[in-house]
Amino acid sequence: VAVSENVPVGFYDITVTGKGPNGTPVHIRYGTVEVVPLTAPIADFSASNTTPCQEGIVDFADESIGSPNAWEWSFEGGEPATSTEENPAGIIYPASGAYDVTLIAFNAVGSDTITKMAYIDVIELPEPPEGTDEEVCFGGTVPDLSVTGANVNWYDDSTLTNLIYSGNIFATGETEPGMYTNYATQTPDACESHGAAVTLYIHDLPEVVLEPFTDVCIDEGEFELMGGMPEGGTYSGDGVNDNMFDPELAGIGTHMITYTYEDENGCVNDSTQSITVNALPDVTLEVFADVCLDADPVTLSGGMPEGGAYSGDGVVEGMFYPEEAGVGTFEITYSYEDENGCMNYAMQEITVNDLPMVDIGEDEEICADETVTLDASTSVAISYEWYPGGETTAQITVDSTGVGVGSQMYICYVTDANGCVSSDTVMVEFEDCSAIGELAG
Repeated sequence: VAVSENVPVGFYDITVTGKGPNGTPVHIRYGTVEVVPLTAPIADFSASNTTPCQEGIVDFADESIGSPNAWEWSFEGGEPATSTEENPAGIIYPASGAYDVTLIAFNAVGSDTITKMAYIDVIELPEPPEGTDEEVCFGGTVPDLSVTGANVNWYDDSTLTNLIYSGNIFATGETEPGMYTNYATQTPDACESHGAAVTLYIHDLPEVVLEPFTDVCIDEGEFELMGGMPEGGTYSGDGVNDNMFDPELAGIGTHMITYTYEDENGCVNDSTQSITVNALPDVTLEVFADVCLDADPVTLSGGMPEGGAYSGDGVVEGMFYPEEAGVGTFEITYSYEDENGCMNYAMQEITVNDLPMVDIGEDEEICADETVTLDASTSVAISYEWYPGGETTAQITVDSTGVGVGSQMYICYVTDANGCVSSDTVMVEFEDCSAIGELAG
């Protein structure tokens, strides 16, 4: 149906209105008619932005004349590349360049095509700004993040939706251990670049432990320090050199030993324990008196503090046996261990003197009316004592007085300068020689 140009094209319902027998209105639907254009459309369109940035979005609007009812769009370089919508929206241009746009508009009479050459001029995005990641150990001065670029913006998300700062140098304000990634863009002209990920690493300090040390004695000698974890760290403190501890160098007292460890991030932590260097006990031993070789076993004493142990030649369970040690001078050691497990000792000499040599001679046989001189002389003697008789000279003359015919044993005890006593014995036989004399007459 051709109608006036003032009637928009489209479908219209025809209704006949009248009155019934009682005068009430009556509406009777007659039918539907279509109003069509008198001529083919004249295609035309516009875009929301003809110079978008790369990856930008463009919306298109149909501005065709002649009431088109169908559309065919072609978007060179766009995504999607085609559309049949009246007003396509959200067309993305991922690459820079100049692109054509074509629209074919249709109505009941015909169609019209329009192509706008290089209509969309997509501007290439600038490169993201240049920056470097930063790292610091927990507790250190946290560095700012910085990039080189123009009109820099910082976002905390990769989709660049949450702007948090503008400027080349960004102080994050972070202080706790963690990984903090932000995204910096630059807009040197009309277009904003992609985001450059710039990360701040705040490394936690390594967990370092040091096991307690056992007390040591000052004479223990240098030893390697152990107990620090993780392995691979270093020890420091009084008496420490190249991870070795020298109690004597440290000295008596309590010293702090520090174990320091550096991890793969260059972060350093330490742990400290004390170590006590105990003095040796003060041990003394009184001087021993000399003994003679034949002396009874000597109970050793004189070591202080009490409760220690004696050792040396001839020593068995705290007793000194002169005959087992033999003649000579021997060192006796007294060792004592205190409540700290520290041991010290003192030493004294003990001399075992040999017994003096005494030799009265061979047994004698003489007549009962004769005498004999017994001689026990020795250069080491300082005193003599004879039995029987009690004489104290080196020589004595004996006869049968008090003995008569028979035997008499004589013993001489000789004492030397060391107080050692030795003796020798001789037997004198007194015989009756009177009968021999008568025969000789």
